[in-house]
Amino acid sequence: MNKKQVLLNLLIPILFFTYTACASHNPRADKVKLVIPQKFLVIGHRGTGDNSIAPENTLSSFRFAAKNNSAFELDTMFAKSGELVVIHDSDVDRTTNGKGMVDTLTLAELKQLDAGKLSEPKFKGEKIPTLEEVLTEFGGKTLVDIEIKAQAPKEEAQKIGAAVAKLLAEKKMEKQVFVTSFNPFVLETIKTTNPEVLRGQLYSSFDDVKELGWLTKYVLRNLLLNGKAEPDILAPRKDMVDAEYVKKYQDLGYKIFPWTVNDPKEMENLIKLGIDGLITDRPDLANEIYAKLKNQ
Repeated sequence: MNKKQVLLNLLIPILFFTYTACASHNPRADKVKLVIPQKFLVIGHRGTGDNSIAPENTLSSFRFAAKNNSAFELDTMFAKSGELVVIHDSDVDRTTNGKGMVDTLTLAELKQLDAGKLSEPKFKGEKIPTLEEVLTEFGGKTLVDIEIKAQAPKEEAQKIGAAVAKLLAEKKMEKQVFVTSFNPFVLETIKTTNPEVLRGQLYSSFDDVKELGWLTKYVLRNLLLNGKAEPDILAPRKDMVDAEYVKKYQDLGYKIFPWTVNDPKEMENLIKLGIDGLITDRPDLANEIYAKLKNQ
């Protein structure tokens, strides 16, 4: 390796970190005032991620969250036949009695599966819902957090982001949902195709994601693509949040919704820090704890 190559290898990381250190972390630049309706928002993770209560990401699960006066989060991706279906994993093996990747199965094939596998016998025969079915039942009744699943390629992110934005426009539900994703290109697509929809950036340290290189992890962990996404909401992993974090990002204008908070003591500690809401498998318990603290 010659001296010029050595110098370039040293210079490129320095230039990168110098640039990214100056990256903007501000939410949407147009300052459109979109308001979360509740002062403190409890969001049921997959409706309830506690499968002893109801099978995750099913209509029964979302009904549990709504019954407990909570918003709920769901996960969506494409079926082979092009519909937006509600399921967390990229395959059906864990949550249903079937096998295979979601994007290799048509909606008709997915609808034949039993999504009540992880829950009590009374949920036997529960179906994988489509996103449209969920929005039809719960639209206007509770706030829905739509987490869009998309891998790294920008084209994939744009395609599914545009499909969700189109569905929300058709159903006139822009103000009844918000969209979250780990992929900032999804949020950028929502921003450009349907800017009325609230956007939330999910993130963590990404240390457990082997598919990502160190540079990608650094960029995502430090919100360095926020200039593209311009989110309204930050949804960090719960262990990333302390008093300094809350002050820093709320001062910039973000709402802060940590995930996934199930321990009662952790719920209490985070609420006392002044977060704007939290994502939990137990929305019933989180509401109880928030009410108790509010009345003290």
